[in-house]
Amino acid sequence: LSTDIVYQTDKPIIHMETIGKVKGWTNKNVTLQTTVTDEKAGIKAIQYKVNGKVVKSITFDRLVYRYEYAVTASENAADINGYEVVVEVTNNCGTMNTMKRHVYIDKDKPKVKLSGIEEGKHYNHNQTISATVEDLSYEKTTTTFQINRTLDGKTYTTTSKKFSSNQFQDVCQLNVTEE
Repeated sequence: LSTDIVYQTDKPIIHMETIGKVKGWTNKNVTLQTTVTDEKAGIKAIQYKVNGKVVKSITFDRLVYRYEYAVTASENAADINGYEVVVEVTNNCGTMNTMKRHVYIDKDKPKVKLSGIEEGKHYNHNQTISATVEDLSYEKTTTTFQINRTLDGKTYTTTSKKFSSNQFQDVCQLNVTEE
């Protein structure tokens, strides 16, 4: 008769490293290489969650001291807070540990709305044009807009200055005057 008794109260160790150079907002998938270790009690179970959804859950039926897995986040963030990639591990003594990483993915183009003019309509006076720009990753968005107009058969181009925003939705105005 043999009995294995494992006494250990230290938490399993989770190491999570981002593959590639990703800081803040990105328009690409984010892959995190994870390594879970517990050299004393061994790993009983690991669960990986991306944006609240379980993407992998594993329970070991043998003694495992180290496990590696690359977990990928690919969904667009729903808001400016991004979302989490979570690794939860339990060792063979029942001690748990959790590690979380925020990711910020925005693969959508910025939404731009122009107001102050209508396409095809003729104006014989100064006109102020507003551009409203919405973008989750506004910190990395620079906006410039260009107006082509025709006066007496000659085309003129007016370009706004580049502007960056410090909020999810911002407005830039350009006053177009006769040459």
